[in-house]
Amino acid sequence: MAINNDNGVDQHTVLPAYHVPLPSTESKSQENKVVEDDTVDVVYKEQEQSESDGREPGRLENKAADVKGKIEQFLSWRYMRAPVLIFTACLIFGWWIAGLFTMRHRWIVQTVWAWFLIGVIFFRFVPSSKFGRPLGKVWARYVSSNFFKIPRPARLTLGWLCVLGIIFGGAFGFPENEQSDYRDRVVSIFGIFVFQVCLFISSKHHRAIQWHIICIGLFFQQAIGMFVFKTSAGYDLFNWIITLAKDFLEKSQPAAAFFLSDEIVDQNFFLLTTLPAVMFFIAFVQLCYFLGVIQWFLKKFAWFFQRVFTISGCEAISVTATPFVGQAESACLIKPYVKDMTSAELHALLTAGFSTVSGSTMLSYIKLGVDKVHIVTSAIMSIPSAISISNMRMPEVETPLFANTVVVDRGDAEYKEQGNWILAFSNGAKLGIYVAGLILTNILCVLALLYAFDGFLTWIGRSFSIHDPTPLTLELILKYVFYPISWLMGTPSADVLKTANLLGTKVISNEFVAYQQYKDMQDPSSPSYDPFTKRGSTITEFALCSFGNVASVGIQIGVISALAPSKKKDVSRLVISALFCGIISTCQTAAIAGFLS
Repeated sequence: MAINNDNGVDQHTVLPAYHVPLPSTESKSQENKVVEDDTVDVVYKEQEQSESDGREPGRLENKAADVKGKIEQFLSWRYMRAPVLIFTACLIFGWWIAGLFTMRHRWIVQTVWAWFLIGVIFFRFVPSSKFGRPLGKVWARYVSSNFFKIPRPARLTLGWLCVLGIIFGGAFGFPENEQSDYRDRVVSIFGIFVFQVCLFISSKHHRAIQWHIICIGLFFQQAIGMFVFKTSAGYDLFNWIITLAKDFLEKSQPAAAFFLSDEIVDQNFFLLTTLPAVMFFIAFVQLCYFLGVIQWFLKKFAWFFQRVFTISGCEAISVTATPFVGQAESACLIKPYVKDMTSAELHALLTAGFSTVSGSTMLSYIKLGVDKVHIVTSAIMSIPSAISISNMRMPEVETPLFANTVVVDRGDAEYKEQGNWILAFSNGAKLGIYVAGLILTNILCVLALLYAFDGFLTWIGRSFSIHDPTPLTLELILKYVFYPISWLMGTPSADVLKTANLLGTKVISNEFVAYQQYKDMQDPSSPSYDPFTKRGSTITEFALCSFGNVASVGIQIGVISALAPSKKKDVSRLVISALFCGIISTCQTAAIAGFLS
């Protein structure tokens, strides 16, 4: 073993060490030279660090450190934020200007989108309170304070006069045409009145009904119908939103084809089209929760609906998202909050799911020949309709946790603990598989029970000589149950029974089967050819445009039970009432379309 006699250090056992030159006595500059000798000195790393710590850095080192710090500070987001955002806003503005000349058919959508993004960038520099507070003071001083000085009965009377004005204005303010005369429009208005009376009679808490919500819901439903029906700008805007949601959810189809094949996926099986979209969307929502996007939108929706409808933020975002993403996906948007929702909020959430369809299923209906305008309009008009009808049937008697303040950071800790966005998306996919499995099993069991009940009815019908070609089934019974409802919507007499039959098919099977039968009845080459009148066709297409069927009951129970197991009993207790309200909501929308068409 070699030992350096000068330092007494074992060269083979001391690690780690730095090789340093041997000290020399000739000059101070020669201390840093390496001596070519058989042995070299070694010192401990801690020794070298302790010796170098006492040395003060030179001027060049200090200057280099200062320059490095200034460069890092300049390249940080704090200093680059302003030029980057301003440059982005200029690009968006230029894109908008160019679009006015190159995409005139889409200028409405492009204008809304461009100025929304510019507004977001603008308010990154200027606090919204700089505008909100002065406007709020002016509104409170000159509008709100004076309005609430009016006695409540007088305010409600004024609101109902506005509702009646827009309804009768929409019915009689436009000239008669071939498919709609004034007599038909009167029947539709009478149907809306009957629907409201029936809901009031069946209300759980008559004294707790918030009549201003009913009034506002009817007004907005009529206003949206006129905006979309009578203006091309309204249709273009809402059609773009729904097309965007549909195209996004359809990205799950190529992923499903990766495991199977394009030919199998193109057959539009429920298992291979709807469930993959549900799983993909749930995973995406979990990612958005991790990034804080959902919380931001929840706060904005809460601000608007608390002031217009005076409903909670969770109820607002779930109801308004339903026609864009679907009944299962809309509930997943508020996953951390479902377990704290009141019975009235849950009822509104379920009613919205039964009142409309989703952007991912609209393409299937359009391929069957259903008018695209009718599908989009019915989906949007069902939003305020679901809110008002649910409030009439199940008024709020509890104190919602999110009534006045939405806790937008609720659940943030859960998502931040997931580490990063990749893990959050992966956990969302795991939740998506669980929810899709519950949806599949619930639909299977509900439909099997329904078919068993149909078999029992058929057996009873044979005892009373009710057999082929029209055996006694639940669909046959509902055909005549929906006959008066079909007439109240304003359906022409030649189409009343046909529309009632399709409504029964929709409730027992689903809207896709009903639309398929409707297509066959409109096809001259089909054995079932029995065409509708133009007005009857419009009303029927609106009335069928919802998930108000028995199979959707299984979907709703499965989704809510997966998101909030503590709400299983509440959901199973409310789901039939919500199904009834969803069907009435769609029929009311069809009645409004009857006198606007």
